[in-house]
Amino acid sequence: TLNDEEFVTQLQAELTRVLPSYMLPHTVTVIAQWPMTVNGKVDQKALKALRGEEVVKERIAPTTQNEQILVDICSKLLGIPEQEISLGSNFFELGGHSLLLLNIVSLLNEKGLHLDVSNAYQSNTLKELAAYLIQQEVTSENDGEFADLLAFSKLTDADLPTIFDLVPGGKDNIQDIYPLAPLQRGIFFVHQTMEKQDPYVTVTALKCGSMVQAEQLKQRLQQVVDRHDALRTAILWRGVAEPVQVVLKHAEVPTLTTVITGDESNAFNINQHIESDAHFINLEQAPLIELQIIDVPRNSQTYIVVKCHHIIADNVSMEHIFSELRAIEMAQTLETPRTYKHFLKEVLKKEKVNDVDQFFTQLLGDVDEPSLPFELSNTLLAGGATREEARDLRADLAVSIKAVAQKYKVSPAALFHLAWAIVIAKCSAKNDVVFGTVMSGRLSGDSRNHNMVGMMINMLPLRANLTGSVAEALEQVSNSLRELIPFEQVSLAKAQSFSGLPNSTALFSATLNYRHSNSAGSEVNNQVPSEYEFVYGYERTNYPFTLSVTDYDNGSAFNLNFQIEQHVDAKRIAGYMEEAIDKLLDALQSNPAQDVRTINVLSNKEVEEQLFTLNATDTDIDTKVCIHELFERQVIANGDKVALEFEGQQLTYKQLNARANLLAHELIKRYAVCPDTRVGIFCERSLEMVISILAVLKAGGAYVPLEPEYPTSRLQTILDDADVALILTHTPVAEKLAEVHVRHISVDDVLALHHESLTNFSEQNICPAAIGLNSSHLAYVIYTSGSTGKPKGVMNEHRALHNKIQWMSGRYGLKSSDKVLQKTPYSFDVSLWEFMLPLCYGASLVVAKPNGHKEPDYLCDVINEHEITKIHFVPSMLNIMMEFGGLSACRSIEQIFCSGEAMPAGLIKAVQAQMPNVQLHNLYGPTEAAIHVSAWDCQNFYGGNEDTPIGKPIDNTQLLILDEQMNLLPLGAVGELYIGGYGVSRGYLNQPELTSESFVTSPFSGLTGFASKPLYKTGDLACINSAGEVVYKGRRDFQVKLNGLRIELGEIETALMSAESIHSVHVHTVDKQGKSELVAYFKTHDNNPVDVDSFVAEQLPTLQTKLPQWMIPRLYAQVFEWPVTSSGKLDRKALPQVHRAQQQAAVEAPESELEISMAVIWAQLLELDVSLIGRASSLFELGGNSLHFIRLPALIEQSFGVHISSKECFEAQQLKALCEVVALKLVHNDLTSDLDIAEQEGDIEEFEF
Repeated sequence: TLNDEEFVTQLQAELTRVLPSYMLPHTVTVIAQWPMTVNGKVDQKALKALRGEEVVKERIAPTTQNEQILVDICSKLLGIPEQEISLGSNFFELGGHSLLLLNIVSLLNEKGLHLDVSNAYQSNTLKELAAYLIQQEVTSENDGEFADLLAFSKLTDADLPTIFDLVPGGKDNIQDIYPLAPLQRGIFFVHQTMEKQDPYVTVTALKCGSMVQAEQLKQRLQQVVDRHDALRTAILWRGVAEPVQVVLKHAEVPTLTTVITGDESNAFNINQHIESDAHFINLEQAPLIELQIIDVPRNSQTYIVVKCHHIIADNVSMEHIFSELRAIEMAQTLETPRTYKHFLKEVLKKEKVNDVDQFFTQLLGDVDEPSLPFELSNTLLAGGATREEARDLRADLAVSIKAVAQKYKVSPAALFHLAWAIVIAKCSAKNDVVFGTVMSGRLSGDSRNHNMVGMMINMLPLRANLTGSVAEALEQVSNSLRELIPFEQVSLAKAQSFSGLPNSTALFSATLNYRHSNSAGSEVNNQVPSEYEFVYGYERTNYPFTLSVTDYDNGSAFNLNFQIEQHVDAKRIAGYMEEAIDKLLDALQSNPAQDVRTINVLSNKEVEEQLFTLNATDTDIDTKVCIHELFERQVIANGDKVALEFEGQQLTYKQLNARANLLAHELIKRYAVCPDTRVGIFCERSLEMVISILAVLKAGGAYVPLEPEYPTSRLQTILDDADVALILTHTPVAEKLAEVHVRHISVDDVLALHHESLTNFSEQNICPAAIGLNSSHLAYVIYTSGSTGKPKGVMNEHRALHNKIQWMSGRYGLKSSDKVLQKTPYSFDVSLWEFMLPLCYGASLVVAKPNGHKEPDYLCDVINEHEITKIHFVPSMLNIMMEFGGLSACRSIEQIFCSGEAMPAGLIKAVQAQMPNVQLHNLYGPTEAAIHVSAWDCQNFYGGNEDTPIGKPIDNTQLLILDEQMNLLPLGAVGELYIGGYGVSRGYLNQPELTSESFVTSPFSGLTGFASKPLYKTGDLACINSAGEVVYKGRRDFQVKLNGLRIELGEIETALMSAESIHSVHVHTVDKQGKSELVAYFKTHDNNPVDVDSFVAEQLPTLQTKLPQWMIPRLYAQVFEWPVTSSGKLDRKALPQVHRAQQQAAVEAPESELEISMAVIWAQLLELDVSLIGRASSLFELGGNSLHFIRLPALIEQSFGVHISSKECFEAQQLKALCEVVALKLVHNDLTSDLDIAEQEGDIEEFEF
C-alpha cells in the first residue's frame, strides 16, 4: 500500500506522461472524502480550506547503491546539499541541463555505471533515472592498422600509394586513415568553395610579456598536438576516390614570427590585425593548427595568435586544448586521451543503420520551401561576409529564464531555441520554420567521448511550428531537441534528403549554437594559462543568420553572439532576440495560453518608424472637389489651348468641355443618370471615348469601360453585374452591341444632332451640389479577373483619383507644354492618369489610334510627330520598344512611367544607356487603390542585382508589410503588402464577402495619422529595404501577372471546367527563360488517355467565347491522379511535363524557301524545335502571345527587308498565310525597285490612251 507521498509522486509521474507541462498541477492534496454542500455538490470553499492540509512532499531517500551514487553526483554538480535532493525531483527542475548530463554520465562511468543520455531526457524523476543505470562493460580499444576504417569509405588499396606520396615522411609517418565525419564533410565542402578566406578558421589571440613566454607556449602546444590524433590530421583528396583524414605520427606546429618596430608599434592593434587577415589554413598540411607570434618590443608586448581549423576541433575541443596548456604549465599529470578514431567508428556504424529514415521523413517530409529570414539564402558565406554583435543578456531576464525553465521542466536551451524560432518566423513571415541547431555530438555515444578532442559537433534541422500557445510551443521545441539526440551524428545532407526540397536548395539559413561554460567570459579565456592574457577571439560561420548562446554557471548568466550577413544590421537582430525573450517569458509567466504568433519582436522605435516615419505622407487636398472640376478649372484658364488630339483631329479645352457638357446634360435629362449610376462606355480609342468619360463624370455617374474585343458572354456578365443603365458607344463599334440587352446610344450621333448648339454648352458646367454629387461618390468601376470565375468590379471614388492625379502633377512637375500619350486600353486603370493628368492640369492629351499600342513603329511615329513628353509602358513592352521600336531615337520624351510588372534591372540599364536624358519611373498600384500607391525614380539605380524597388508611398497613402496575423514585420522581412489611405477603393461591386476578405479593418486606425478607412490586402509579397523603399517580391496567392495583365487563375479554371469531359483542372504559370506562360493540367471523368492536341482543339472555341485571348492557356498536360504532398496539398513539383498544344501533331512541312526561313524565325521567337512548325501552324497555338506578335515584325524585317505590322501578323496567324503576305510585299518591293532603276536609266516610254 502506498503512503500519501508515494501516491502523489506516482500520480505526478503519470500526469507528466499524458499532459503538457503547463497543464500539470503545482500541488496535490490527498483527502479522505469530498466535502459536500446541502445540495449534494462539491463544496468549493471547503476544498480551499483544505489546502492548508495539502501533502508536503517528503524527501524520497535513496535505497539502492545506484540511487545513492546518482544523488551524490547530482549534489556535487548542482551544488545542492544531498539531504535536499529527493528521488522524486526532476533533474531539470533542480537546474540541470545538457552539459551537466554529460558530466553526470562521465562521473557515473568512473563508478562503472553506464547511462544513455536519451533515457535521462525521458526520465521524469531521479528515481526513474537511477533505474536506467546499468553496469558499464569495459571494452578494450585496439587502434590496430588504419585499414580497418577503409570499409567505411570508397578508398581502395590502390589509393594508398597516392596518400603515402602526399604525406611528409610517407607511410612511416602515417598513424591512421579514415573517412570524414558528417559535419566534416560539410566543412570541407565550404572550404572548397572559398578562395583564401575560410569561415571555419577560429582565431584566439593571447598576450604575454616576452618572446620567451611565447616560445614556452609553443612548446606546450606541441605537446598537446602530440597527445591528440585529431590535431595531427590532414585532409587529403587529390587523386583519391574521396576525401579522407590522415593522422600523422608527428606534425610540427607551424609558427610565423613577426616583429613590429618603429612607428608601426604605436599604431598596432591586434584586433584589427586579426580581422583584416584572410584566415586560411591549407587542409593538406598537418597539423591544422598554426601559431603566429607578433612581438612589439617598444611596448613590451608579445602576442600569440592561435589559428585552428574547425574541421579538426569543435568549441569543446578548443577548451580542452587550452585546459591542457594550463595543466602542462602547472606540471599536472594528464591521462591518456581517447583517440578520435573510436568516436568516428561509432558514428560511421550508426550511419549504416536506416532507422533515421522514418524520423526525418516525419519531421521534414512536407517541408517544401526553405526557411530564409530576410531571404538570406547564401549558406556559403566567406568568413568576412558577416558582422558580429555580442552582448550579455540582462540579468533580470537571466533570472526569469532559470525560473521559467524550472517551472516548465525544460532546459534554458529550449527557451532560447523557441525565442530564436520566433525571430526567424518574423523575419521570414512564416509560422512553420526550420533552422539548424548545433548538437554537441557527445550526448548519444560513449561517455568516454566527453573529454575527447576532435570535431564531434553536428548540425541538424530543428522544426518549430508556431501555431499554438506559448506553453505548447515551448513543450514542442523542448521535445524536438530531445528527439534529435539519438540522431545527433546523422549528416545534415542526409536529414535534408527526406524533406520536400531538392538537395541543391538549402533547407535553412539560420542556426543556433547553444553551449555551456563554467564561468562568465570567453570559454577559452577561462582555460588560458595564468601567464597569458586572453585578448581576442574570432570565430565565423558560413551561415548568414547565426546566434551562439553561451550559458554561464548553470544559467546564472547568458551571452548572445550574433553573426549576421553584413547587409542586415546585426544590432537590430540582437534587439529582436531580446524582445522575443522578454515577451516570451512574460507570456509564459502570466498567460501561457497566449498565441505564440502574437509575440512581437519589434521595438517601439521600429514600430514608430514603420507607421509614422516611412508613412509620413499627409498632404493637403481639397476633399470636396470632384475630379472633373479640375478639368473645368483648366477650361477657364486655358480655354483656347488644344486639350485633345486624335488622328489629325483637335479639340480645345472649351470645345472638349462643350461636348462633354452637352452629353452630360443629355444623360441627366433623358436617361436619369445620377450619382453612382453605372454607365457603360463601349468605344475604341477616339475623341468620343474621352468625351464620354468626362460626360459621365459631370453627370455624376461612374463609367464602366467595356472593351469592344470582349466576348459577348463576358460583356453581358459585366453589364448584368454592374447593373449598367446605359451604354455610350460610337459608330465604328456600335453594331457589336446588337446582341447585348442594354440600352445604348451613339455619342457621335448625339453630338452631330446637336452640333448647331454646341457653343451654348461650353460654359454650362453642371454644379455637383445641384445633382447631389460629392467626392465620395464613384468615378469609375473597372472589372478585373475574379478568382471565382466571375469578373469583379472595383469601385473607385473621385477623391481617390483626385489624390493620385494631384500627387502625380506635383511630383513630376507637369507643364502646360507637356503632351501625354494615351495608349493604354481604358479597361486598365493606368489609362485614368493618361486621361486625367494632362486635362486636369493644363497640358495636352494625344490619343493613339485603336490597337496602336501594339505597334512599336506606329508609336514611335506618334511620339515624334506630336512631340510626346510623358508616356507609360508596361516593362515588357518598353523592352520591345527599346529593342525593336526605335524608342531611343524619340528625342521629345522627358519621362517614361512603368507599372504593371516587375521592372528588370537590365531594362533600367538599357534606358539609362540609350536615353540618358530621360527620367524613368517605376510605379506600383493595384486597381483596388486608384492606379498607383508608390513610386521609385530609376535614376537611383546604381547597377546592382537587387530587385527593383517600387518605392515609397504617394501622398496620403500608407504602405505596411504585415504577417498573417496583421502584425508589423521587421524591416527587410518579406510579408504581405497592405495599402491604406485615400486611394483605397470602396470594394467590389455586389461582392460583400469578397470585399470583407480583401478590405480589412486596420489594427492601426486609432493611431494619429492613420485613416479610419480599411486596409486593402493586396496579396502581393514585399519588403522594405534599407532606404525605406518597398520592394515587390511576387504574389502570395495564385493570382499572377502575365504580360502586365493581372489574371486570377481560378477564372481560367472555371472556364475550363465548363467542358463536360473535364473532371478537375489546375492552371499554373511556368517560367521559361524569364517569360511566364500559362499551363493547364486537366483530369478527365473517365480517366482514359486522350490525344491532347485534339482535346485542346475541341476546347479552344468554347474558351474563346468565355475568356480574352491573353487568358487562354497554350500549354496543356493530362494527369490521371493529382500528386499530393504528405500534408495533402497539390505537389506542383510532381506534375508532369507540359505539352504545348499541337507540338506533337503531324505537321505539313514548309515548302518554299520563304516558308522554311519563316519557320526558323518562329522557332527562334518561340524557342521551339523548328520541326514542330508546319505550314498550317498557328503562332497562337504554338504558344505565341501578344508580345511575340509585337517582336515578330522586326525579325521579319531583319530577315526579308520588308515592313510588316503586328496587326498583319496577327490577322495572318498561320505560317502559310503570313508567308503569302510577306511574298506580296517582296514582289511589291522588287517592282518598285525595278521601276526606280528603269526611270533612272530612261527605259520608260510614255503612252497616251
